[in-house]
Amino acid sequence: MKCIKSKKNNSGKIILISVICIICITLGICIYILYNYNQAETEQKNSNYEKAISYYQKIEFINKVKEQENECYYQKAIELRDEKNYDNSILYFEKINNYNDSQEQIKETKYQQALYNYNIGDFEKTKEILETMQEYKDAMKYLYNSEKMIKLQGTWEEDYLHCYVQIKGWNITEFESKYGYLVNIGKYALGNGTTNVDKVSFYDLHEVFLEIENNNLKAYYMENGEKKKYSDEEFYFDDENNNLYIKKMEKNIKYKLIKRKYQITERKEPSIGMTKTEVENSTWGKPKDINKTTTAYGTQEQWCYSGYKYIYFENGIVTAIQE
Repeated sequence: MKCIKSKKNNSGKIILISVICIICITLGICIYILYNYNQAETEQKNSNYEKAISYYQKIEFINKVKEQENECYYQKAIELRDEKNYDNSILYFEKINNYNDSQEQIKETKYQQALYNYNIGDFEKTKEILETMQEYKDAMKYLYNSEKMIKLQGTWEEDYLHCYVQIKGWNITEFESKYGYLVNIGKYALGNGTTNVDKVSFYDLHEVFLEIENNNLKAYYMENGEKKKYSDEEFYFDDENNNLYIKKMEKNIKYKLIKRKYQITERKEPSIGMTKTEVENSTWGKPKDINKTTTAYGTQEQWCYSGYKYIYFENGIVTAIQE
């Protein structure tokens, strides 16, 4: 009888312990859910959407929670778009593909990204985006304008005086060639760095102002102190040969601007660590004289420039500059 009683007592204790364990586990789960939910709600109210998402994700097996998590993704995507962080904004909208009007918001974000790139002069990127959404709003207008501006990008050489117009984005910069050994190297280099060019006003060379107007390159001249525009017959683009022409009717002069593949780049100042080629393509250019010393430890060179300026090399690398 004692043995039976003992077994019954043990069974009762096991059941009791099991019930207590179940209650504790259930209580722990409830506390875990409530804690994460409350933290997530607080962060969401404070617009800390990423933190809110991290809390919601811990308990996203609850249906109501998934809805609020999606809303955080949605709000974060809008926030990123307002900050012009378009790529990440699109990623957040894509995470909630079918939530609310996320598909429309993706289109709007891409559209805003295209316009942003258009305004800063990145026409290739604008075109890339808008080609995928030509029917959205006035995308076709900006796509057409971007294609016109892409045609103008790059370096144009004036055929007669060998001056240059470089168009980058919306910016027009004009340059003039510098020839001869005695000419200072200058700040800018054409193409491979062997031709020196300096900034200049195109008007000083041709009595012509160049400006971008309504996505087209336009030419102007001065008359009685007033700037006037050349007509389409006087200034035009030759689509077949990819050239620009400026025809000055009153003087019967025709300027031709030819599109070139090379770019005009800004030369660097000489600096420690440069190679000989980099120094030659720097603002100092080639030296007037070179003093060379060869020892068991390598080759040392002193490059001499006008104005008592010197550059020192060890084994072909700049180690010192004296001005």
